[in-house]
Amino acid sequence: MKRQSLFLILFLLVAIALLLFWFIGRGRNDTASIIPQDARAVAQLDVKGLSRDTGLEADKIFARLGVAEADEAGLNLSAPVYGFVSGQGHFGIALSVKSQSRLKKALQQLGTEIESQRGYQWAVLRNWVIAFDSKRMLVLGPASATEAAGLRGQMVSLMKQEQTESPVLGELKNRPGSLKLISRLDVMPKAYVGTLRKWLPAGIDFSRVSAFVSLDAQAKSFTLNTELLSDDKQVKQTLAQADSLWQPIKGELLEQGPDSPVLWATAGLRGDRLLNLLRQNPAIRTRLIALNMCVDADMMLRSIDGDVTLSVPSISLNFKQPPLLLTAALANKDFLRNVDSWKSGLATEAGVRFRVLRDDDFYLSAGDVNAYFGVRGSQLYVTTNSRLADQACHPSSAPGQQALLPKMQGRVFFATFDASAFMKGLGPLVQLLSGGNGMLELLGSVERINLSATNSHDIALEVQCSRELKDILRP
Repeated sequence: MKRQSLFLILFLLVAIALLLFWFIGRGRNDTASIIPQDARAVAQLDVKGLSRDTGLEADKIFARLGVAEADEAGLNLSAPVYGFVSGQGHFGIALSVKSQSRLKKALQQLGTEIESQRGYQWAVLRNWVIAFDSKRMLVLGPASATEAAGLRGQMVSLMKQEQTESPVLGELKNRPGSLKLISRLDVMPKAYVGTLRKWLPAGIDFSRVSAFVSLDAQAKSFTLNTELLSDDKQVKQTLAQADSLWQPIKGELLEQGPDSPVLWATAGLRGDRLLNLLRQNPAIRTRLIALNMCVDADMMLRSIDGDVTLSVPSISLNFKQPPLLLTAALANKDFLRNVDSWKSGLATEAGVRFRVLRDDDFYLSAGDVNAYFGVRGSQLYVTTNSRLADQACHPSSAPGQQALLPKMQGRVFFATFDASAFMKGLGPLVQLLSGGNGMLELLGSVERINLSATNSHDIALEVQCSRELKDILRP
């Protein structure tokens, strides 16, 4: 009996040892385990998922990315590909290997020498150091000849490290997308960061602010999602203040305005909070002061509560400002009580023309301001065009934007651009500029572009095409 118990204990110990060995080996074979713990940015390309979503073969995807014949080179196209920026600022790519011999041959055909060292195969391609074994390949750089030797030690450590995720990678894995990226802002392009600095508080530590970007593809469309992430208290307060301006879109102005506009946008706004934000900008504050000398612009803005829409019927190539129609839901119409003071006050102003066109319909011309505005029902309208003024707040004869309502659910902002109508309007110019390179033919496949936001830091761009992506992207 004791002997049987001893055998059972030994069997369990061996099983546990084998399980641990399998788990550790499995971890080291996982391409993601190469990513350094201090990575400041991580990107993942799920080739298999992208192929499934678009219908495009995996090798064709790599060909479109400029890496032709990746499968023949010994790379495993069914496994995710990772890119990263290390804590030292080096760029890295981690790939799964299917055939070490084929990979070695492909690198040799590029004119690189292969050597064995520390249990791995090594190559230097231009300024990039490459290490690989039978399971994984790591590319790190760029590095000078003197830096390349030092990088090898780091690369060996990365190839041998256990499967412990970096915080950035852990956050990335929890989010959907065939192609996705999380990056701290201190490693992103200065042009992008410079734009953010204009509206984020001064003195923000950009190492504590990250941007998440993902690409989701369907048969005839793809969506680019972006989100700003931060645990910084000051950043959170700024985003919360911006979010207080918005409210969910109700869709109450969907079927109004011009028929089939090229550009149409709607947002749920709180006018009183919007006015407070606008006043913080010196240029806008000066503009508001000038407008308030003519009409009660502040009172108009405060009265807005609900959906606000902007319609642009057409865009021409004469570089003039296109006609615009702005419509807004009102909580009250108190500003109309001051119409008599507008008339008497503006009658003696030089260079200013003010007319009452009909009950609650007005025309104002002052300097570069030329506007028709008024109230119909419980809605305010402002436009630069008399024809649009007649259409304002009236039902459209075309189907309008009702079909887009499901895409607006839960959003605070939504805009749609009719790309096919715009491209048709370009007419002969498209043929003139195409030059036979197919680029404008590719753009011509885009039917509509939608931009939406669930809050001030979560934005999505959807591109809808007339053809399937596999046909558009096929080399």
